[in-house]
Amino acid sequence: MGEVWQAVMVGPHGFRRKVALKMLKDQPKSDEAGDALIVEARLGALLAHPNIAATHELGHQDGQWFVAMEWVDGPTLRSLTRSLGTLPPRAIVEIGVQAAAALEHVHTLRVDGEPAGLVHRDVKMTNLMVDRHGVVKLVDMGIARFTADETAVAAGTPGYMPPEQLTGDEDARADLFALGAVMYTLAAGERPFGVGSRAVLRLATLRKMLEDPRFLGPVDAAVPGLGAVVRLCLEPDPDARWESASALGLALRGILRAQPQSDSLAQLVAAAHGDALGPGSMPVDSDSVAVPRIRATVSEPSEDLVGRAEDLARLRARLAAGARLLCLHGPGGIGKTRLAMAAATPRTAGRDEAMWYVDLGAAHSVEEVCVAVESALNMPPLSKHSVRQLGYAMAACGNALFVFDHVEAVAPVLASTLATWMDAAPQASFLFASRVRLGLNEERFEVDSLTRDQGTRLFRARVGRDLTDAERAVLPTLVQQLEGIPLSIELAAARGRLLDVAQIQGRLTKRFQLLAGGPRDVPERHRSLRASLDASWAMLGAAERAALTQLTVFSDSWEVEAAEAVLDLSGIDASDGIPETLTALADHSMVRFDPLTRQFSMLDTVREYATAKED
Repeated sequence: MGEVWQAVMVGPHGFRRKVALKMLKDQPKSDEAGDALIVEARLGALLAHPNIAATHELGHQDGQWFVAMEWVDGPTLRSLTRSLGTLPPRAIVEIGVQAAAALEHVHTLRVDGEPAGLVHRDVKMTNLMVDRHGVVKLVDMGIARFTADETAVAAGTPGYMPPEQLTGDEDARADLFALGAVMYTLAAGERPFGVGSRAVLRLATLRKMLEDPRFLGPVDAAVPGLGAVVRLCLEPDPDARWESASALGLALRGILRAQPQSDSLAQLVAAAHGDALGPGSMPVDSDSVAVPRIRATVSEPSEDLVGRAEDLARLRARLAAGARLLCLHGPGGIGKTRLAMAAATPRTAGRDEAMWYVDLGAAHSVEEVCVAVESALNMPPLSKHSVRQLGYAMAACGNALFVFDHVEAVAPVLASTLATWMDAAPQASFLFASRVRLGLNEERFEVDSLTRDQGTRLFRARVGRDLTDAERAVLPTLVQQLEGIPLSIELAAARGRLLDVAQIQGRLTKRFQLLAGGPRDVPERHRSLRASLDASWAMLGAAERAALTQLTVFSDSWEVEAAEAVLDLSGIDASDGIPETLTALADHSMVRFDPLTRQFSMLDTVREYATAKED
């Protein structure tokens, strides 16, 4: 067995360093114990991280091997909690964040450019220390192993080791299980499985324990949201746990952001040991691990959102009333993205929550949806059970609003994914912007064209110059001809730098040629009116396309019976009838349906586009 002494490393010219000196307690009767100490020193020397106690020297003196390590001037977690009892919620989560950072460094170690596959195997309350500056230190690489080392024997501490570690089949996820047990102990005030052989036996009933709400109840009572994170650490199946320490750390940082300010870890260490921090000390800045707020590919709206004040007020009211699943529905270019971003911006939403923006414009499958969410949350890619794991990561963000934009391409596969996320993250809300109705049990918010006055204000805000009296007189008519579509108005305003309003109006006979040339820093579908409609057309089936081109015969609104009289879909392999086809077109925002009059209508823009397709 090893023992640790405080010692002083000395050198020339008065060099002195306080170190922890680890040596064998008794003179070994064989070389095996000495070899183990040498291996520990060699492993420790490979690691260099502020949350891992450094290894300074391996030496041999008077027949005794020793390792000189960083002296951590502070208590172990067990000593700290014995002195102070249950720690404040913020301190509990901060310990988890720093410990996860240490494990990420261990697990991602590379030797000679190749992944080392190093596992600590003994993460526990006595192997995590907090120094006088509030920095958590992982110590004791005594039983660490490389996963490729088939000669290593099974080892670990009962009560912290997962089932697979009993047979020596562990990988990095075993350390995440152990850290989950540490987090449980810090929050609940007791170890989750007990100690010794009793802890080993309880692993056989781990699945049943996790399904009992009373098991993780004390964890959530101490730190709201932490139970879901700890549960994913303690899953009996390694494939169902957090895939990496980085993913776990991200989830914990989300919880940390929601915690109220309290005594820092440095202050807690001082309180436990009666040793106030001296001058020149540098406590860890807890704000440095705060989760960033909304990520957006468009600017945060303020004065940029023109003509939508009433819509914004209604949408904010729906969110404030507790809507968990809300879909902004409307045709391309109608302004769904800007409206969603305005409603979600912390400055305007009036809600104490995290905001996340996820662009699904390039996604076509559940896997690609998950990749987009991982990117927004700045998570490493997950490969297995990623939908459920992302749900728990969302839960760790607390009272969060997730804005999903350009959802239409993945609407058919979104139902089960969203159900999983809503179940895993009961405090999260979801705001979708889509050209297509999702077909879920969502609340709908129809985004319509701007009024003539609203469109006039938008044009004047975008044209970049003062208009003449003559232009101001013509402008309302131009906006009406553009049908109040914000994309059309903005593209027309871009032409206003060279053309006056009357000249723009005169060129509307070539609408799609005129309304093009949008900014290059936006998606292709937002650069021209034709590209926007092309994206919607691509999502239609054969029957919907045929029906849309034939419906151009109506210059005004029509009823179902009139459509049935003119539509001929006989040459198309379509299982749905005409009413269903009309509904699909309305769901795709290609035609409009008025529930009061029971009539359908089509924008002139769509009519012109569909007529060209028919030709």
